Amino acid sequence: MTRDMFADLSIREYIDVKCVACQRPVKIRYDQRRLCLRCRGDIPGLRERAEQEVKDTHARCEAALAALDAALEAADERLSERWGNYMVAVSEGDPRVTQAEQAALSGMAGAMPDLIRLWLKFRDVLREATLVEEAARRILEETE
Repeated sequence: MTRDMFADLSIREYIDVKCVACQRPVKIRYDQRRLCLRCRGDIPGLRERAEQEVKDTHARCEAALAALDAALEAADERLSERWGNYMVAVSEGDPRVTQAEQAALSGMAGAMPDLIRLWLKFRDVLREATLVEEAARRILEETE
């Protein structure tokens, strides 16, 4: 084999990936952790930050759900009925849901828009929690 052939073999040993923690581009061997040098240098701290981020996200979910629950408990019978109709419309994919949500987000006043804003906040925080949990899982697996 020529020297160029050996160079080609060593190049193929490395792959370009993104660090699972900070998403920086990194070139690693197939058997290495998918971490950049900076993140690899503080694995205990990296694990602690990932776990803390999951806890913080769960706390935000609980707070958003508690706010929605409190508003629903304080709702009168008419508002509760409207809320039930809204949730049915959400589950059925009714296009009027989008209109109601846009109106609520644009600042429309009233108890129902307030509930919709609380629902949207909870939904967004829940989506964020799903993403955070997945990212933390990848980090924790990579740092075992």
